[in-house]
Amino acid sequence: TSGEISEVPAKVSYNGISINHWGMPWKSWRLELEGATYRGMSSVLLVMPRSDTQLENWLGNEMARRLGGILTPDSEFVHFRLNGALNGVRLLQEPANQDFLKRRNLPAGKIFHGDITTAQIYDNVRRERLFSEQSGWELKHAASSDQSEAEVQRLIDVVQRLHNPYDFYYQLPEVIEVGALLRYMALLEIVSSVHIDETHNWKLYLNPATNRFEPIVFNTVAYYWKNTKSIDLAPNDLFRVVLSNPGLREAVSAVGQAPQAR
Repeated sequence: TSGEISEVPAKVSYNGISINHWGMPWKSWRLELEGATYRGMSSVLLVMPRSDTQLENWLGNEMARRLGGILTPDSEFVHFRLNGALNGVRLLQEPANQDFLKRRNLPAGKIFHGDITTAQIYDNVRRERLFSEQSGWELKHAASSDQSEAEVQRLIDVVQRLHNPYDFYYQLPEVIEVGALLRYMALLEIVSSVHIDETHNWKLYLNPATNRFEPIVFNTVAYYWKNTKSIDLAPNDLFRVVLSNPGLREAVSAVGQAPQAR
């Protein structure tokens, strides 16, 4: 848009699956704008961070942009007013949806979320393991009527069934953009994050032009707290099998040592 939007109708709801987003006086919000966009976004997230510094997700996104080569949502700090009264600072974050792709001149495609539910956090409901169980993934955004999730199973098969390291090395690039994956892994090691784990915080874009997945940076939480793993962070099966492959492990290390400004 040209200029700032002063007032538009919107559908407003709480956002987030854990209690720190909606169970406290200051909450996280999702705004679905009606008949307008904000910088090309028809919806925005207003996130209440976990820590007092409020920097963790913004810092993770900023470091991803500086590293380059990874799909990263835009984010900025804003003063948030609720019913006209100042309600604190929020991180305005871009959702991973079709607007996200359009703003980056990418072809419309499928976006899969691998995440958990509120019940899985607080009601002891079992969590699916994302790289061995397709049921843990949800097709959240699709550009066509094709609702198939077969591509996720193809990725799982490569991770779980290719025990020969040579087969894995050569077949992984057929299902995922390896360069983007390695950069994502390097980013998470740099910020000391194990938050992109076996059961949640995954977003994958299936590019229809290549039929390969690309990871989308999400919830990296660059806390730098209580880091007891100085290298080779591997909190999920995909990262573990990549790091067990000598050629790919060296590539991750090379990325982490030589970041490129975007």
